[in-house]
Amino acid sequence: MVADILDCQEPPPQGLTLDEDFADPGLKPCVSLIIPTKNGHDLLATCIGSITRHTRWADLEIIVIDHESDCPRTRDFLRKGAAEGTFSVVPYVGPFNFAAMCNIAAERARGAILGFVNNDVEVLRPDWIERAVAHCRRRAIGAVGAKLLYPNGTVQHFGVVAGQGGIADHAFVHEGADAAGYCGILNATTEFAAVTAATLFCRASLFAASGGFDATGLAVSFNDVDFCLRLRDAGYANICDPDIVLYHHESASRGRPTHGPDRAQQRREELLVSSRWHNVMLSDPCYSPNLNLFGAPYTGLSLPPRHRWGEGLARSRRLRQRPDGSAAW
Repeated sequence: MVADILDCQEPPPQGLTLDEDFADPGLKPCVSLIIPTKNGHDLLATCIGSITRHTRWADLEIIVIDHESDCPRTRDFLRKGAAEGTFSVVPYVGPFNFAAMCNIAAERARGAILGFVNNDVEVLRPDWIERAVAHCRRRAIGAVGAKLLYPNGTVQHFGVVAGQGGIADHAFVHEGADAAGYCGILNATTEFAAVTAATLFCRASLFAASGGFDATGLAVSFNDVDFCLRLRDAGYANICDPDIVLYHHESASRGRPTHGPDRAQQRREELLVSSRWHNVMLSDPCYSPNLNLFGAPYTGLSLPPRHRWGEGLARSRRLRQRPDGSAAW
């Protein structure tokens, strides 16, 4: 499960290539941080302020994609930041579509690495970009995620388990920030089926080659899970680094829609991602078949196991093979 066993010289899976100039570890590539927003002045100001104060990466581009903000404070903040060159602003008009917003900003980004960042996160460590870049340089790595904390210091996200609760769910929610977690996972760079787009890094070339987020079928929910599973399907590993640490402020109070058009869309997207990735939902290759899929991940046993270990290992290996039959790790 620990993704550090992957070799940075591993050939790219399925013919997708790494740009030659980017392969040189002596170079410092541009990193483009993409922040979708609508209003939310205080959250956005905290997010960008923490990035500019605590990030020591030299070649950094911040792109705010603005979904029709009409709050005067937010609009003033965006105008001032753009005029000062702190960030650029890309307007987005139309119904809310998180996937489309990210895709549009990614097309305009100049960075060799893309970082998708929610407007309600706050950077806590100055080396977060260095760590993300180091992982993204490794040819076998797809998406790189972070340890996200609630403001009270407990874990909000450290990886996504496919199939948990029927679709997918965050691992280690409400664990202590310094807790070891199941088998020490919370202290290790670990492979998961998916990571959240609240903080997700990926090579720009790989994002483009994979088609980006699904803006047609998954405009609001599960677009990050779907994207990560497509990367896995192409032979890449998605990982979380416990030393890329941020606060995720609003997530503690935000719930899923329970009625009306929003709930109907949520249900459509649940059904789509469930049907598209049905086999992975039944058997997440990064999650033991002996562990529960209901309740919080890693907190109980599956009795009986979902499949025998031999069958699970064979299935996992098939998922991780390249077309020529060689192992992807």
